[in-house]
Parts: sequence; structure tokens; C-alpha cells
Amino acid sequence: MTELQRYKALALVVLAGLFAGACSCGLWPVPTPVPTPTSTPFPTPTMPPYTPLPRGAVSPVVIQRSPERGEELSLDGSIELVFDRTMDQASVETAFNVSPEVAGELEWTDERTVRFKPARGLKRDAEYYVTVGAEAKASDGNPLDGAYRFRFRTVGYLEVAQVIPAPDVEDVEAASTVTVIFNRPVVPLMAVSDPAYTDLPQPVTFEPSIEGSGEWLNTSIYVFTPAEPLAGGTTYTARIAAGLADTTGGVVAEDYEWSFSTQPPHVVWVSPHEGAELIGVETTVQVTFNMPVDCDSATEAFSMRTGVRSVAGTFVSRSSTSSTPMNSPGPRTSPIKACSSCMCRKRALAASPKRLERPGRSRRSITSMLASAAAKETGLEPKVLCSSTAVNPFRSSRASRAPMGNPPPKALDSTSMSGTTP
Repeated sequence: MTELQRYKALALVVLAGLFAGACSCGLWPVPTPVPTPTSTPFPTPTMPPYTPLPRGAVSPVVIQRSPERGEELSLDGSIELVFDRTMDQASVETAFNVSPEVAGELEWTDERTVRFKPARGLKRDAEYYVTVGAEAKASDGNPLDGAYRFRFRTVGYLEVAQVIPAPDVEDVEAASTVTVIFNRPVVPLMAVSDPAYTDLPQPVTFEPSIEGSGEWLNTSIYVFTPAEPLAGGTTYTARIAAGLADTTGGVVAEDYEWSFSTQPPHVVWVSPHEGAELIGVETTVQVTFNMPVDCDSATEAFSMRTGVRSVAGTFVSRSSTSSTPMNSPGPRTSPIKACSSCMCRKRALAASPKRLERPGRSRRSITSMLASAAAKETGLEPKVLCSSTAVNPFRSSRASRAPMGNPPPKALDSTSMSGTTP
């Protein structure tokens, strides 16, 4: 035996030993099968066996039925079958069956039409099978070509398919509307100008109460619009009472409730902004909220201090929609410097706010300068206009950018007349 053959034989022995040990020791346990849950199917009546027709026979057929395919039957509705020819009434009555069993009676409206009227109301949102056995015959003796069967459902429940805002949602905007979408038409289609439009149901109530009005966008979508924005930071509970009926007779089985919460009020803008400098002493402090707020509560919560001293002022509501209270400080006791500007030979000095001293000299108009020279020649008093401003032109000032808003009023120049000329 060659060395290669010995190596192969040894490898086979080792593999066989490993396999035998694994099987005996249970290294790979077989998993316990988990039973798969099965749903119980809806009980379906057994279909009668099919019996072929005699050669040359022409069987009668059902050409119309009520309820039709996909149509729901009202709880007090009737089942109707229309054949293509005159039927043997006795054989049809014997072959007719409704499952689950329903007590009632058959009546013939004509020789081809049979109607089944239940003795009492059918069960809501239930499924029924109607069967006419193959023993039903036409008046000429030809039987049905196998049993005829169909199924239908009775009118179900009116349900809420969707609501907006969704249940348990938070941070709903104060200006939101409330929308309810039903799974069935609740109101008939009509024009808004129809006098009966005002009598349509208003199905939603709120806690806390919300003043507003509702409208039907179509037969199944209802929208409630609050008269005023919703209160901020408030949880509202909406409710649709049981018993609301749709146009087909379906009703809401039980109360439907859901809750949502509105955004809490918070500040979205202030003026002057945080860290602003060089603000005029008569600047109004403005605070804008994300929704209308109660001015009294905003006034109580507002405070303005400089160091440890409170700043007195008055509060004014600028807008009922933006709810912007203002705090206006008292009258100033010194001139405002925020709107002042300086003229400098170097434009770089005016580029950014800074403190500087600027020398000034008397300003005279060209007319004043010429009149003074003429007075020296003639010896007569000049007749000129001299103007002076109420603001001292020699005062040091702080150069700054002008604040937003209307500039403060400036003092008018004073004018005087002096002297006479021929």
C-alpha cells in the first residue's frame, strides 16, 4: 500500500468516527416543531353534487338577482330571483334555501320572478348564502344545470376610517381644522344652497368645547373649522356619538373618541434682539409669540430690569393675530445719539460704531458771507437770513447704524430776519 493510499484510508476512518460520535451524542439536536396557528374558516354550506343534464335538454338560468354582486342587503330587505322562463313554482320553493337558516316565505310576483321575504330582520354585517338546488325545474320540465348559489352581506357598521389630527398627536398648530373621514356615505350629495343642507348632521363634539362650524366636503368627509385659533398647550378630546347613521342604514356601533394636543405658546421673535448694543433710550421692546396669547397673562409674566432696578413702562397689544405685547419706557431725559452720524475725511472711521471727537466751526451760508463783505464796502446793515439748528453742532457723538423703524422727529430750524437794505 502506497503512502497516498494509507493517508486516504486514515482520513475515511477519522470522518466515520466523527459522524458516529455526533449521532450518538446528539450534537445537532432536532428542533421541536412549533405548531402553526390556523384561522377558522367561515363555514360554507356544502354544494350539492352535480348531475349532468339529459342529452338535448335546455336548462333554465337565473338572469337577474337582488342583491346584486357586491351589493349589501338592508336588514329588512328581500331576496329576489328572475329566471329566463316560466318556472315550476313548487320545485323552486322546494329547492330554495338560505344559510344560515332564515325564517321567511316565498312569493311569486310573476311566473318567472320569485321573492323571499325574511320573517324578521337579518343580522347586521353578516354573510348569507342563497342556494337553488338542481331539482328546480322550468314549466317545460327541464331542470337547472347544477345548483345555483350566490352569497351576499347585510349592511355593516358605519366606521371612522381616518381623522386629522391623528389620535394622540402632539404640537398641533392652533389654526388647524379637524377632519373626519367615514367608510360610508353619511349624507346625500347636495348643493350648499339647498335648504336641506343646514339640516345635515354635525357629528363631532369637543372637550373642552370649541366654537366653530362644520361642513361636508362630500358625502363621507366632514371638516370642522374653529371660529378662533385653538388654545395653546391644550389637550382636546373629540367624540363621535354612537348611532350616527349613513345613507344605507349603517350606524356607528359605539362612541369613537380620540385626543390631540396643541402647540404650547413660545416666543418666536424679540426686538431688540439678544445682545444688541447702542439701542436708543426710547426703543420699544417687542415680543412676538407663535400664537395669540392672553395679554393679561403675558403682562404678568413679562419683566425688564437694569441691574436690580425694574424698568417701568406700558403694554400695548400690537396685533390680535401675532399677539405682540410692547413695553414702552418713559420719556427720555437726554438726546438720542443712536441716529446721529458724523462726517469724516476718512470714510473708514464711519464704517463701524466708535467713539470720536470732532471739532466744529461756525457754519455760514454763501449769502451770509457775501452780505458781510458788501456791508463793509457800503456801511449798510445787511438784509440776510441767519439760520441755526436747535442741536449743538459741536457736541461729541457716537457713530452707529440707524435702528429699524421710523426715525425719531428732528427739531425744526429757527429763522430770524435782521437789517435793511435800500
